Amino acid sequence: MKVSVVCPTYDRPALLRRAIASVLAQDHADLELLIVADGSTAATLEAVREAQRGDPRVRLLEVERQGHPAPSRDLGLATANGGAIAYLDDDDEWLPHHLVTMLDACDVEHPVVVSGAEYRDPTGALLRRVTGPQLAWHPELAVADPYTEPSRVLHLRGVPERVGGWRDLGVGLEDWDLWWRLTAAGVAFTPVDRVTVRLTVSETTRRHYVRCIHFIAVHEVGDATRAADVVHAMRGESGRLHAATLADLRAWDDDLFADPLTVWPSGGTEPVQRAWSTALAPAATGVADVVPARLWGRWHVAVALWCADPAHARRAEHVLRRRQPRQLDVLRDLAASADRSGHLTNEWTPA
Repeated sequence: MKVSVVCPTYDRPALLRRAIASVLAQDHADLELLIVADGSTAATLEAVREAQRGDPRVRLLEVERQGHPAPSRDLGLATANGGAIAYLDDDDEWLPHHLVTMLDACDVEHPVVVSGAEYRDPTGALLRRVTGPQLAWHPELAVADPYTEPSRVLHLRGVPERVGGWRDLGVGLEDWDLWWRLTAAGVAFTPVDRVTVRLTVSETTRRHYVRCIHFIAVHEVGDATRAADVVHAMRGESGRLHAATLADLRAWDDDLFADPLTVWPSGGTEPVQRAWSTALAPAATGVADVVPARLWGRWHVAVALWCADPAHARRAEHVLRRRQPRQLDVLRDLAASADRSGHLTNEWTPA
C-alpha cells in the first residue's frame, strides 16, 4: 500500500533535513512525502528542494503562515495519493522499520495504528520509552489522556474525514482533539509494541505553549494570590497523593483487564493484571496539573483539563471523577489544609 507522509514545517531546516532523511530511508519504499511549508523562509524551502532533487517522492506544498499544524495536516490529507496516511513532525524521526511495522498491523478492522516511541532531549539523551502495557488503548483512556503524538500514528485514507478532519480551535491540542472525536465515533486504536519513532522534547516544543482553558474545581479561595499560594504549598506534599494515585490506577487496571474494549499492544507479551498501572505509576505522582484558575467569577485551586473542545472537557471530567475519586478527595483535603494554614500541617506516613 502506498503511504502518504504528511510533514508540517516552519523554519527548522536542520531538524527538517533529519526528518526527511528518516522518511526516505524507510524499508517500505512505496511512499510520498508531503512537506507543508507553513509560511517558511528560503532556508526551509531550500532544504525541501534539496531533498526533491535527490528523490522524486518528496513534494512541497507552500501555504501562507498559519502558525498551527492542523490546517497543514488537513491540506496534506486533501492532497494525498496513498491508501494510508502517516504523520511526522519536523523535529521527530522514524526508525527504518516504522512504516513496515505500522502497515503490518493496519487493515479495515484496525484503521488507526499507534507505535511505541522514545522521547529524547535536543542533545539526543533518552528521557523515556513508551512500550508494553503503557500503550494499552481504551475509549476512556482516549478521552482522559492525550495518548499519542501524530508522529506515532498511521491510519487508512479517509479516517479523519469521518469526524471533520483536523481542527484548529485556537488553543492547540489538535491531535488529542482528533483522537477523542474518532473515539466518540467508534474508531478503536491499535497499539503496536515496538519502538519505531524518536520524538524530540525541548523547551521550544509547541506543547509548552498550549493554553489550558478547562478545569475541574477543587477548592475555592479568596483571590488570585491566595490561590497561587495554596497551589505552591500543595506542591510540597506527595505521599498521600501518591498512595491515592496508585489506588485509583489499580482499580482502573482491574476494569481495563476485564473490559473487552481494551486493546492491548500487539507484538509484545500477553497482558498481565496490574501491568498497566505498574507501568504508569512512576509518572503518576505530584500535583503538576493543579493550578490557580478563575471559574464562575471566583478563584479556585483546580485540576487542569488539557482539552480544546468544551464537549471533550465535559467528557474528560466525567471520566476523571469516576476513575480518580481518591486523588480528587486528597487534592481537596490538601487544598483546604493549605488554605487554612498557609502550609501543609497534616504529615502523612505510609501504614
